[in-house]
Amino acid sequence: MRVLFIINRMNFRKSSGHGIFMKGVVETLLQHGHFIDIVCDGEPEENFLAENKINVYYPDKQDRLVYSKHSNLFQFSDSFNFEKSINFRTAIVKALTNHVYDLVICNDTESAFVCYQLELYKHMKVTSYAHECQSINPELGAGVFKDCYYNLIEQMMYFPITTLIQTKQNEAKLLPKLPYSNPNLYIQPYPLTDSNVVYNLEKEGLLYIGRHEDRKNPGMYIKVLADIKEKYGIELKAKVLTRSAHVKKFEADFAAIGHTNYEIKCDVVGDEKAKLIQSSKVAFMPYKNESFGIAVLEALRFMPTVVLRNYDWHYNFQGMSNLIVADIKEASDIIWSAYNTWTVDEIKVELEFTQYKVDYETALLNLVEEPFDRVKAKQEPRNRLYTYLKENEGKWILLPDYFKTQNTKGTIYLTSDIESIYTNQSWYQVLQTNESTYLGIPDISGNLVKQELPTEKESSFFE
Repeated sequence: MRVLFIINRMNFRKSSGHGIFMKGVVETLLQHGHFIDIVCDGEPEENFLAENKINVYYPDKQDRLVYSKHSNLFQFSDSFNFEKSINFRTAIVKALTNHVYDLVICNDTESAFVCYQLELYKHMKVTSYAHECQSINPELGAGVFKDCYYNLIEQMMYFPITTLIQTKQNEAKLLPKLPYSNPNLYIQPYPLTDSNVVYNLEKEGLLYIGRHEDRKNPGMYIKVLADIKEKYGIELKAKVLTRSAHVKKFEADFAAIGHTNYEIKCDVVGDEKAKLIQSSKVAFMPYKNESFGIAVLEALRFMPTVVLRNYDWHYNFQGMSNLIVADIKEASDIIWSAYNTWTVDEIKVELEFTQYKVDYETALLNLVEEPFDRVKAKQEPRNRLYTYLKENEGKWILLPDYFKTQNTKGTIYLTSDIESIYTNQSWYQVLQTNESTYLGIPDISGNLVKQELPTEKESSFFE
């Protein structure tokens, strides 16, 4: 199977939650013998997936529409953005003229809307991840996301596009708040990445992961450090993992309470991130609102993790043995107690996370491998693609070679040409490699010539 993963170029970062999700999907699918390509609305600043040798498609510089934080129609760039949608459409069409796909995973609303407008759902399974959904988290995007953005996300749950949500708990909270019954939902947990065990680390410090913004509630973290110092006379080492733009804000907070024992890391991944997390003794995540809380998941793997009872998003982690739920008034006392007395039940934690990984992989592979019922042409096709393949009978044809149709306006991609690939699927065969997609019609002897192709795997798409 071949998957198209679509992501905003601003989220194509190895340190972001979206980037972690993408990396996990890529690695899981490649490990299980599938193929995957990435589409962005612009060229990523850094392709941290280069070692996976996958294709990344984006608009050419001269074709990309530029938009700023204040677009002509919306005040905030995080609201639905027409320029971004057009850029996505350009890149999606580029991918469609290079490969045959079985599944599309959209990581944001604009790209999902473009897939809907292109009616890709008629030819392949299309999914969209609801990272921000007002019905689940009414305060999550306060001051950033407009109502039209939230409304579109909820309306899309009734489109012929599958909305992916992270947990059964989120689904249970969401369903009673939706305007209609039977939304098109699918539970797809986040992957476990950057969680490799680092041994022989001395554990100290109170960990906080997140930006310095209101919904992450960093002020409560600072207050707990100050309270513990006042009550118990100990200045706990503060360990903060944040974005580079927020470092000075944390430094100012520490200075305001006279706290000098701290370590701040920004935008780290891999072993460096793992060492910072796993060398901490307790984590405190006082977030007010989360759609899931991937940082909490990362901390729960290795230490007691304290969250606040006043906010309900942490129901996603109910039953996990390292989760501690505290009232605001008693947070400092509970953290101090856990810091000095908590013992991690490593066997129990390992079982919990082994099961979590199984649930994630099972859900993803079922999503990819579930059969999709496509419309099939019963009569022999009479379109340009089929004619082209018949003229080259017995040879594998690189798909983009077919689309190199020149006219006075340059290269053109016809929607009907793309549709014909899928509607006439039973009349030719497909050959997938990591880099390329080939189509072909066997000759009279049933042969197809493989002309210096790299190692390939026959797609089940046309079986």
